[in-house]
This record gives sequence, C-alpha cells and structure tokens, in this order.
Amino acid sequence: VRALAAAVAGEARLEDPELRLAAARGLGQHDETEARAALVAALEDESLAVRKAALGSLFEAAATTHGYEPDDPVEARSEAVTRWKAWLAESG
Repeated sequence: VRALAAAVAGEARLEDPELRLAAARGLGQHDETEARAALVAALEDESLAVRKAALGSLFEAAATTHGYEPDDPVEARSEAVTRWKAWLAESG
C-alpha cells in the first residue's frame, strides 16, 4: 500500500498519469487509512482518469461522493475535497 500511495500522491509521485491511474486502481483494493488518504489526495490530480478512479474507490468505501465531480472546475472540486478530508479524519 505504501508504494502505491507514494506513486499516486507521495514524494515518489509518478509523472506518467497512466501509472498513477494504475496505482489509484490498486489502492482501491485496500481498506487502510493510508490507501484512503492517497485516494483523497488523488482527487486533486491533474488527470481526469486518475480523479475518476480515486472517486470510484472512495465511493465504494464511503457510499457517497461528498459532492465531488471529477470534471468540475478546480474551485468546486476543492470544496468537495475538503469534505473528503473531513470524512477521512472522522473515519480513519
């Protein structure tokens, strides 16, 4: 999980969006705080595909989108990411 999380949102974040997409999909298979935190961070990725994958995995864990739409403007996504961060802090 640690390597996948770093590939998506950590110091070792991969430049290739296809690789970040694969890592985000992989993180969706893990129900750990580190995986969820990386997926929340991936909601801010510049790649629409990565954002969609992250949201799909988070939706499976939380059964909500917290109003996040991957193709919304940055400002709207930012507000929803704040709600996701609050969820993460509450759910662990």
